[in-house]
Amino acid sequence: MCLFYQPKVNLRLGQVVGVEALIRWRHPQRGLMAPGQFLPEIERSGSMGLLTAHMVEASLRELRDAGLDCPVTVNIAADLVDMALPKLIRDIAVATKSSPEQVIIEITEEAIMGNPVLGARVLGKLRRDGFRVLLDDFGTGYSSLQYLRRLPLDQVKIDQSFVRDIALHTRDQAIVGTIMAMAKSLNLSVIAEGVETLEQRDLLASRGCHHYQGYLYSQ
Repeated sequence: MCLFYQPKVNLRLGQVVGVEALIRWRHPQRGLMAPGQFLPEIERSGSMGLLTAHMVEASLRELRDAGLDCPVTVNIAADLVDMALPKLIRDIAVATKSSPEQVIIEITEEAIMGNPVLGARVLGKLRRDGFRVLLDDFGTGYSSLQYLRRLPLDQVKIDQSFVRDIALHTRDQAIVGTIMAMAKSLNLSVIAEGVETLEQRDLLASRGCHHYQGYLYSQ
């Protein structure tokens, strides 16, 4: 297993403001494998907790060794959203001599839809410990608006399905504008994923979104 890092860019500041840790597997026969090719088997084996702990610890150590002082975002699987998660993340931060501000926990709607009450408690504990929380794939689920109201969040990520055709469809532009307005009223920051062209970036910027990640900047 190895980690790649996709930068998050702030257009206004003109600089990288964070990275997302992306896990890959260098298979001796099949080459570099994407998560969808091996994570299901790891989930079935019950080893996602060990893998997630490794991702958090390795990413913090690698960024520190590289001299990069920016937060790293780590994705958390659904079966890890329990009351043991805050202590796990806190212990790793202490072991790597990292501050909570250097870790952003990224979750999906799927990760909390089974038990939103527990999810809110877990995320609330993480935020009280100083970590930040990001809701991924925002706008694609049935209950996204409910989660905006009920969950302790710092940031939402506009799903790439709205970014991909934003230059072609005014409806996608309107959805992005609505997400930006809601996030602003709730004091949440917004990042758009899957940004590949300047036209997409400029349309997002015109709707008030200034944080991006995608192939426009780096794979």
